[in-house]
Amino acid sequence: LEVHAHGASIQSWVPVNGTEMLWRPDEYEYTRKEAYPGGIQLKFPIHNEDNPFMDPGGFTSNMEWKITGGSVWGEGSPEWTLTESVCPTVELTLETQEDTHLMWGEQNKFKIVYTITLMRKKIRTEVRIFNEGSRVWEFTGGLSAHLRIDNAKLPNTRVVGLCRQPYWDYLEPTKTKTKSRWMDRNRTIAFSNERLERVYQFPPSEIRLHKGIEGQGLAIKNARYPGQCQQIRTRSDYTWTTILRPDTL
Repeated sequence: LEVHAHGASIQSWVPVNGTEMLWRPDEYEYTRKEAYPGGIQLKFPIHNEDNPFMDPGGFTSNMEWKITGGSVWGEGSPEWTLTESVCPTVELTLETQEDTHLMWGEQNKFKIVYTITLMRKKIRTEVRIFNEGSRVWEFTGGLSAHLRIDNAKLPNTRVVGLCRQPYWDYLEPTKTKTKSRWMDRNRTIAFSNERLERVYQFPPSEIRLHKGIEGQGLAIKNARYPGQCQQIRTRSDYTWTTILRPDTL
């Protein structure tokens, strides 16, 4: 598992089966001036929304986070033997600063504590968002995961679990909006060479991505995922967790 403090981005995950699960650009020169274009990114306080002052994915993936806790290792450190009771963890924190005042307003004071845990067969993320000010504010958020799929498996790749779910389609804008609202009535979503760009408003607690005819894939499980707009009252907090694990049919 490879995690960077810039953007709190998860840039690589190789579980015990030895297969890289995340998409990474082939030749990417890492800088601290832009968000990492692959891996898993945390989006806050907006997710795929129009705002003249910030990126459609918010500002969290393009800022420097502080490592504030956890058990991590690097070069020269002893190797860990992963068990159910010994799980390396890193905790990263981002708080209100001058740049966020300019993008989101000086009155919206926050703190985000992002915990990433590497387990033997899965990774677990927990996002805890605190309202540090005297004003109630709203947010949307999410984890933008770039999953790796071989081109040979793409025609047989499908997502299960989003049937009868409303979504915004960003490839079919309306006259007044950059997106249009639809309802998915298919039991599975199949992929082809055509581009898809959707945001599902009320995702279920678990969805599954199956890659190729052999049925290997990934299960994504969420608890209190903020797919719709959420409110945080003064001096309170909001927590959601996500678990990703390799999956088979």
